[in-house]
Amino acid sequence: MAIDYFETIVNRESVVLELGAGGSTFWLSERVKHISSIDNDPEWARHVMNEIAMCNLPRCLIQTSDYNDPNDTDNQVNWIKTFADRTFDIIFIDNNTLLFTNGQKSFPPSDLRVRCAEVCRFKVKPNGWVVIDNYKWDYVAPALQYFERWPRVEVNDGVWNTVFLQNREVGRSW
Repeated sequence: MAIDYFETIVNRESVVLELGAGGSTFWLSERVKHISSIDNDPEWARHVMNEIAMCNLPRCLIQTSDYNDPNDTDNQVNWIKTFADRTFDIIFIDNNTLLFTNGQKSFPPSDLRVRCAEVCRFKVKPNGWVVIDNYKWDYVAPALQYFERWPRVEVNDGVWNTVFLQNREVGRSW
């Protein structure tokens, strides 16, 4: 299972960027130095923020990405760009690929994970990891093009497919 492999790469000094807040936010926050998380469902992000506050998890920063504004569909990508290159030890890409219009999920799924992956490859430290959940989905698989030279570990449990990509290119992040 993916969580078993996650256990081998995460440690108390890890600085994590998480795209898609939820159960993994809590799991990671108990194991890392700091986690910055963003979610594109404003209602869910508020719920997670409230739970984080109740659990007193000071290492977590939760940001919401509001897709109710049709002119602001790139704000998750733009938020990632605000971080300096080579900031994170681990980047976990598990954000919702559905956009929200007037509080409702819209179909078909977007290429949000692909666009985030393109930017994230610059934000991970040498020897750091980019983890993409559900990477075999048709609208997520193109994200792998940005990591062709990176060693990978694929974990498939029969339902979910997660790929762990390690940045071994010390001189650059792409």
